[in-house]
Amino acid sequence: MKLLIYFWLILFSISSLQAKEKEKEVTGTYVSMVSGEGITYFEFKIKGKKRNFEGVGFNKELFEKHRNEPILIRYDSQFDIIDNVYFLDGSNANNEKSTNAKYIGYKGKISVTHYLTFDLNGTESIFRAYDVNPKKMKKNIGKMYHLVYTEGLDDSKQINSLSLGSRPIVVKKPQQNIHKTKKKTASSNKNIVNRLKNATYKGVINYPVTLKNGKYKSSKDYTSVYFVKLLAKGDITGDGGTEYIVLLESSGGGSGSFSSLAIMKEKKHILKTTRTIDLGDRNTVLSLKMKDKQLIVKLKDHGPNDPACCPSRIRTHIWKYTSKGMKKIKGPKILL
Repeated sequence: MKLLIYFWLILFSISSLQAKEKEKEVTGTYVSMVSGEGITYFEFKIKGKKRNFEGVGFNKELFEKHRNEPILIRYDSQFDIIDNVYFLDGSNANNEKSTNAKYIGYKGKISVTHYLTFDLNGTESIFRAYDVNPKKMKKNIGKMYHLVYTEGLDDSKQINSLSLGSRPIVVKKPQQNIHKTKKKTASSNKNIVNRLKNATYKGVINYPVTLKNGKYKSSKDYTSVYFVKLLAKGDITGDGGTEYIVLLESSGGGSGSFSSLAIMKEKKHILKTTRTIDLGDRNTVLSLKMKDKQLIVKLKDHGPNDPACCPSRIRTHIWKYTSKGMKKIKGPKILL
C-alpha cells in the first residue's frame, strides 16, 4: 500500500511539474495541412478530435510518409506552435539528437549564452544553452541528464531541452558513406566559420567592427560584439551564390544584450555584410530556416508582462528577399 501511494505521489509531482511548462507533448495522426508564406498549419487527429498546430519550415511529404501512424508532437502550448515532431522510425523533423550524459561543470557565460560541459561517451563536450540556472546546475554535478540538442554547421551543440535523469535513446541506422560526407563537410564548415569569426560586420552597432577570433571589445565606448553561431548557409538571393546567416550578440556596456542576424556574402574572396537584422534585447533565436528566398526565424521575445531579463513569448518572424532587399512579411516590427 505504501509503495502504491509513493508511486502516485511521484506521478503527481511529475504531472504538476509538466503542467507548469509551456512546452508540451501529445500524440496524434496527421490529417491535412494548409500552407502560405512560409507558415504551415497542420491538422492532427488527437483522441478522436481534430486539432490545428502552426509549423515552420516543415513539408507535406514528410508527414504523408508517416500517415496513419502515431506522431509525437512537441509544441508550445501557449500558441500551439510545433517545435518538433517525432516518428516511429526514430527520425524527427528538426534533425534533433538526444543523448544521456553526465554533467561535469559550468564553463561560463557570454552574453545570454551559457556554456555547459558534459561527459559524452567518455569525451568532454561543451553545449550551449539558454535559460539555465548555474547555481542549480552546480548542485547536480556528476548526475546524468537527458539532452535534446541540435548540431550547428560549425559542429557546435545547442541544447533545446534539458532534464535531470536518463531516458531511452532511439538510434537511427547509419547511412552508407556518411562518414566521408561528414568529414568533408565538417572541414569546409570549419574553414568558413574561422573566416566569419574574423570578418568585418556592418550594421550591428553604429560603426563597422572587425572581429578577432569571434570577439570585438572597445575600451573607449565599452562596446562588445561576439560571434555566436553560423546558423545557416544557402542561396537566399537567388543569384546562384552562397549567403551565410550569422548570429551575433552586442552590448554597449549596460545590462542589455542585443542579438543580430548578419547576412554575409563572399565578394572577390572577401566576406561582406549585405544586410543586418536586429532581433532586440535579450531575445533568443530558437530556430532558423532558409526556404524560397525566405528567412524563417522562431524567436523567444518579450510578452507584455515579461521583465527585461526574461523573455518567454515564442513567435515566428519571416523576412523575404525581394528586388529591394530583405522585407519583413510576418511578425512584429523588430527590423531596424
